Amino acid sequence: MVLMKNAGKRRYWSAAAALILCVALAVVTAGCVQKVTAVSIAKQTADNLEKVKSLTAKENLKMGMKLASGDNSMDLSIDMDMDMKLVKEPLTGSVDMKAKLEGMGTSTEVGALTYLEKDGENVVTYTSVEGGEYTKQVTPAGDFKGVELTDMSVLRKIADVSQTAELRKETEDVNGTEAYVIDLTLSGETLQEMLDGSMSGLQGAGLDVKVTDLKDCEVPTVLYISKEKKLPVRITMDLTSLGDKLTGQISETIGTAGLELSVTEMTSIMDFMDYDAFDSIEIPEEARAAKEVEL
Repeated sequence: MVLMKNAGKRRYWSAAAALILCVALAVVTAGCVQKVTAVSIAKQTADNLEKVKSLTAKENLKMGMKLASGDNSMDLSIDMDMDMKLVKEPLTGSVDMKAKLEGMGTSTEVGALTYLEKDGENVVTYTSVEGGEYTKQVTPAGDFKGVELTDMSVLRKIADVSQTAELRKETEDVNGTEAYVIDLTLSGETLQEMLDGSMSGLQGAGLDVKVTDLKDCEVPTVLYISKEKKLPVRITMDLTSLGDKLTGQISETIGTAGLELSVTEMTSIMDFMDYDAFDSIEIPEEARAAKEVEL
C-alpha cells in the first residue's frame, strides 16, 4: 500500500515537472521568435532586393494640373501607363509608355518605347515615339540619374530607423499575393536626397533647374511587401506636393509669360509583377543604329 502511494506521488511530480518544463520551453521559444515590425520587414526586403537580378513592373501615373492667366483658367490631365523591365548587370532596361492627355476640350493619346543600356562609361537611351525612328542620347554613367527599381534606399532608411514607418495590423491581397502593408511619409529632406542631381537631363538641355526648398513637401507612401518572399509587390505614392513644387520651380526657370501652372493631383501606383524571370533584354538593331541627339 505504501509502495502504491509512493508510486502515485512519483507520477504526480513527474507530470508536474513535465508541465513546468513545457511552459518554460514555450516561454523561451516565444522569446526567440522575432517580432514582425516595419523595421524587420524593411531590412529583409532590402537584403533580398540586393540579390535580385531582373524584374518587371507596371506603373500608372495620374497628374492633374491647372493653367491660369488672370481670371481665366483651364484644367489639364495626364494618365500614363508604363510597362518596365530592368536587368541590373549589365544595366539594361525598357519602358513601354502610353499616355492620354486631356485639356481644352480635346484628348490626345501618345506612345513611346525606350531602351537603355550601359556602354562602357556611358548610359545610352534609345527612344521611339509613336513607332517612329529611334533617337539616341548618351549620358556619362556618373551623371545618369535614371530610376533603378531595385535601388529602394527608403527601405534602408526604415531599417536603420531614420525613416518612421508603421506596419498595419492586417495584410492585404495584391494581385493574388498576401502582403504586409507599411505606411510612411517621405519628408522634404528625404525627397531632397532622392532628387539631388536628378534634373541633370534638363540642365543638359540648357535649363539650369535646381531642385531646392522641399522642406514643405510631404509624400504619403504605402509599401506592400510579399509576406512569403519579402519583396515589394506594390508601391503607392501621393506626389501632389512634390509635383507642384517642381512644376513651380521649372516655370520660374523657363518663364511662362504670366501663365501660372499648378499641380492639383499627382499619384503613382507601381506594381512589381515578377522577379528574376529573365537575364537579358534584347535591344533592336535599329535602335542602336539611331543618330545621337545632343541636348
